[in-house]
Amino acid sequence: MSVMVIGNSYAQHIGENLRIYFKSNYSDFKSIAIVGNSVIYGGENEYSRNALEVSMKLVESYKPDVLIVINRFLGEMKTSIKEKDELIMEMNRNIAYYEK
Repeated sequence: MSVMVIGNSYAQHIGENLRIYFKSNYSDFKSIAIVGNSVIYGGENEYSRNALEVSMKLVESYKPDVLIVINRFLGEMKTSIKEKDELIMEMNRNIAYYEK
């Protein structure tokens, strides 16, 4: 079983604890942290959008059996959800991409 932890600096801090939790019950374990990376949405700046693109490429190339997304939601998440919310629709599209 291959495991990938991906996210922002929170993933960096929690990744090793997750490795310990799995107690070597994996064939491969990767932990990837990119500052400002939300993993499931592009964010409000180019850096965040690039981090999302890099995350998608890494997951696509590695194809882990288990993908763990860890991040602290950024400012965009502090607003009310609206009907047909663009941010929620983007998140759902990106989650569907990772589920492939």
